[in-house]
Formats: sequence, C-alpha cells, structure tokens
Amino acid sequence: MINVQTNGYQTSVTMEMYDLFGKKMLTKSLQPGNNSINIAGLPAGTYIVHSQNANGETENHKIIKN
Repeated sequence: MINVQTNGYQTSVTMEMYDLFGKKMLTKSLQPGNNSINIAGLPAGTYIVHSQNANGETENHKIIKN
C-alpha cells in the first residue's frame, strides 16, 4: 500500500503510475485528503507517480517497491 495525501486541493486529483519504460501501470482518481492505494499487484521495481489536479498543476515522485 502507498498513502497519497492531497492537501490543499478541493477537487479530485488524477494519479498515474508508470514503470521506468514509460508503461502506464495504474490510474486512480484521488479524493481530497488521505488516499490509500493498493499496489500489491505490481511487480517489484521503480515507479514514477504522476499526479495532476483540475488546474493542471502536476507533481512527480519516484517510489521503489521491494
């Protein structure tokens, strides 16, 4: 599980998870506040988490799943 906090956003946030080859592995719509995302079905590896709010603001984070 990963926890994603969407502080400061009053609208939903779209989150996409990509592997290092650029393949989209997961897409979720996040609600304001804390969101728990189950990534148990993904293989071990490094992923880029890309999020975008309704205003077009984006964030990217790298996570490593063991």
